[in-house]
Amino acid sequence: MAEGFPPCYVISLKTATERRTRVQQAFDTLALNFRWLDALDLRRLDRFDDYGIEQAYHMREGRSLTGGEVGCYLSHYRTLEKVVQEQHELAIILEDDMGLSQSIFEIVRFAMANRAHFEFLKLQSLFTRRKGPFWSMANVGSNAVGIRPFGTFGAQGYIVTRDGARKALNALSCTHIRLPLDDELFVYGTAHLNTLEMRDSALIDAALPTTIPGRECPSSTQSDHSQSSSYAKSFYRLTKWYRASQALRYYGRLKMQALAA
Repeated sequence: MAEGFPPCYVISLKTATERRTRVQQAFDTLALNFRWLDALDLRRLDRFDDYGIEQAYHMREGRSLTGGEVGCYLSHYRTLEKVVQEQHELAIILEDDMGLSQSIFEIVRFAMANRAHFEFLKLQSLFTRRKGPFWSMANVGSNAVGIRPFGTFGAQGYIVTRDGARKALNALSCTHIRLPLDDELFVYGTAHLNTLEMRDSALIDAALPTTIPGRECPSSTQSDHSQSSSYAKSFYRLTKWYRASQALRYYGRLKMQALAA
């Protein structure tokens, strides 16, 4: 295990033996330890009342949240709880269809040096058709760290601070679920998180089929949200300016503080 390296949690269904074998091999190659976080398998869930699923999502997307989306949401929630309970300054959270690239060591050094200036650092992002603007804040090896003012979908891999995990938990709810996890945290701005993103993906995508029905994507950089209803797209266009205003204030603060390379 690399000295000073933050703990890594990998969210995975207990029955996903092939995925777990691949993840183990990938971490062995990097000589890194990690911990499994058993994902909740709610793909066949037919009673959503237990989780307080709101009808607003159905109105926007033309469909209800799937059991897989609810399971994903709750699995990340439990992992963020671990970060807070175990009092980690930083932690890496991955889903089991992703692996860390060699660049993770440079990224972690950057994160350790700048942990007071962010709450989430997304290692990969999903987009709807176009990537949109990227406000670069610092170079990390051949990659760059910055802000995407309109937010991005996806929660396949990220670095989170303890304060960021606590803030996210305050915004999320395990009994009153309004949106998929990535929408709630990174797109609509309801959690008010200070989020940095990598310009290019820092993860190795295994290109495995999703285990979340309803979230199939044609590629690792294309979000299925591009197939959303016209109402959903209108709602996103309206709320993205609120998200952008948050990002602009965050950008101004970082420019004054200057991130350590």
